[in-house]
Amino acid sequence: MDSGAKAGAPGRSPGTAAKADTPDRNGKSDHEARKRAGSEQKKRDQAAKKLQSQIADLETRIAEREQAMRDIEAAMSAPGFYDNRDQAQPVIDRHQALMWELGDLMHQWEELQKSEI
Repeated sequence: MDSGAKAGAPGRSPGTAAKADTPDRNGKSDHEARKRAGSEQKKRDQAAKKLQSQIADLETRIAEREQAMRDIEAAMSAPGFYDNRDQAQPVIDRHQALMWELGDLMHQWEELQKSEI
């Protein structure tokens, strides 16, 4: 019997049987490195999913504010809307507040878009 065929499985050299568990130069096995890489990928995937969820939430809130502004603008364009200043002022104030809120939401959306890249 030749000495190369004694150890391990046929066709395999003795050192390849446990290669997945052999330590690298830092003392960590390939298995540990793959496990760590998988964990890091999972964290990145979760962060990306959370970011997408935040973007989708902002888009919903933006659409709601835009619709509310359109509704108010329709009311403000009705004949006689400005005849009674006391009745018109709260609607005008709400429209102004929605404009500021919409601007803030748009800014948040743009910042999240930048971080997604």
